[in-house]
Amino acid sequence: MALTLLIAVGLTLSGLQCGAKKTTTSGLAEITVWRLFDSQDTFAPLIKQFEKDNKNVKIKYVMKDPEEYELDSLNALAAGAGPDVWSIPNDWVARHSDKLVPAPAGILAASSKEKKTDVELYQDAFVPVAAQDNIIDDKIYGIPLSVDTLAVYYNKDIFKQVLKDLDNQKLSRAERQLREKLLDGNVGSWDEFIQLVKILTSRSGADIKQSAVAMGTAANISFSQDILYLLMLQNNTQMVTPDKKSAGFNLPTKKETGEQIYPGATALDFYTSFANPGKETYTWNNSLPNSIDAFTAGQTAMIFGYSFTENLIKQKAPTMNVRKFAMPQIKGVANAVDFGQYYTETVTKSSKYPDVAWAFVRFAATEGIGDYLGTTSKPTALKKQTKQIGVNERGEQKNPFVFQVGTATDWYKGKYPVKTDKVFRDLIDDIIVRGNPLQRAMDTAAKLETDLLMKAPY
Repeated sequence: MALTLLIAVGLTLSGLQCGAKKTTTSGLAEITVWRLFDSQDTFAPLIKQFEKDNKNVKIKYVMKDPEEYELDSLNALAAGAGPDVWSIPNDWVARHSDKLVPAPAGILAASSKEKKTDVELYQDAFVPVAAQDNIIDDKIYGIPLSVDTLAVYYNKDIFKQVLKDLDNQKLSRAERQLREKLLDGNVGSWDEFIQLVKILTSRSGADIKQSAVAMGTAANISFSQDILYLLMLQNNTQMVTPDKKSAGFNLPTKKETGEQIYPGATALDFYTSFANPGKETYTWNNSLPNSIDAFTAGQTAMIFGYSFTENLIKQKAPTMNVRKFAMPQIKGVANAVDFGQYYTETVTKSSKYPDVAWAFVRFAATEGIGDYLGTTSKPTALKKQTKQIGVNERGEQKNPFVFQVGTATDWYKGKYPVKTDKVFRDLIDDIIVRGNPLQRAMDTAAKLETDLLMKAPY
């Protein structure tokens, strides 16, 4: 096994070599892993192999309840009884970095023939969003096993019916070909997406008979804030100032022509237009049920979701003819921008054996990752396994989760990511529910976010 390159002396009286740093223990080194969603059976092959290669290591796997995960974890860590390996959402790394032990020197470099630092090797090995979130002050604080992204799910049967109805419409050859292309799921840009929404929507005034997509509101759309984040990031919005002390998404920028624009406000206006009866894109409102429920009931033709959303859809509608396509991009962009969400494996200060814990994390994310990805079918976090797709080819690909990880990004939410998400959901409601002016709503949200960025943790 390649792991033996990492553990050069093997636990001689339980001394584990990890790069240049060595930890000595007496007797058995027991480490506990806390994770969500993945069962013990899923992780069993990784644990079995690691224990086989390291006879003096025993790993206990604990699958925790998502509802109380953070509170349970913090209570355990405060009592000195927390996990060694702690799987946390990517936007928790900054929030809890003071409770984490960065990877020891040589965690990646010790087993590499290249003369590069651990950080450089990390950036070479893992997709960019992983380095963006997990490297703080040139130290590695986490390694993900997979990275997920937003994509579009659609009801193929609704698309087929609308396609069939084209026979009864007087369309030019060019218009028919365009509609056939879009109704086959070949949607590359937001301009094309808007055309598809118009084709699919059936309404009478403000009354929506058939929704094209769950988009525009906050309360009844799963991942509403993530969709808005994506639009802002695609529009080159500076979410926070360079010093990370203030919000910047409400501020203007200048084009090369000198024209002043508000990219964040433009993205918000676009998002909320799908729930605005006065806009041609109107196709959704707050009277409809939750987006996933509406989708599985056939009330809307499309929703946005992550790879795990497919299981939620199948649980509610096991026979539904579900397909997916990549997130649309701004027309004419050279580089695609997608939004990433994932869990990352960290090591806590509660660990008595941090080097052992880090060795296991490294093994799980590299040598052992094949078993994990094969069992879970999750998107990889490794660059070398990420399919590269050009912007113009994205609409033709039928499994966006295979390649979107390579273009995934997110943004720094500071120490209060959950409250930040609420700020942005409230921002949407400020427009759709309360009818506030666009820029005033943006300025209010930016003030709230700046307060959170400046607020001391806990």
